[in-house]
Amino acid sequence: MMNTRVSIWRNALRMLLALALAATAVPFVAKRYDLTKREEEMLEMLVEGLSNQQISSQAFISVGTVKTHAHNIYAKLGIKGRADLPAFLECELAASLDHRS
Repeated sequence: MMNTRVSIWRNALRMLLALALAATAVPFVAKRYDLTKREEEMLEMLVEGLSNQQISSQAFISVGTVKTHAHNIYAKLGIKGRADLPAFLECELAASLDHRS
């Protein structure tokens, strides 16, 4: 019972951190890496953990177009894929905070 509660809280905390990270780091990353406005929107949804199908539905585009945008974003950021996003954004967030100081 206690492990279940801890797991639920950890998952909720991860979601909140992902949303905070998206709100803070994504605009900085988009500007720094010259992402288009559409790529910035896609990056926000990727960081929120949405699936390609969910992004497709929200953005009113095909899943194939979502994949193309994701591929272009990863290429511009110099990462291999979605799994690399959290660590990449954490580093970029630290850089953006250092930049403000």
